[in-house]
Amino acid sequence: MKIIVTGGAGFIGSAVVWRLNEMGFDDILIVDRMDRTDKWKNLAPLMFTYILGW
Repeated sequence: MKIIVTGGAGFIGSAVVWRLNEMGFDDILIVDRMDRTDKWKNLAPLMFTYILGW
């Protein structure tokens, strides 16, 4: 099952992805704006399929 997390690179969104990883999900699509921020650091230890951003 593919899961979409909008705002997944932010503080709350990355916590949601972290919890989904704990539950065994790793087919996760993260949708977030990644320009000029360090949000990617929130995602470094997590498992997901793809980041869609603009």
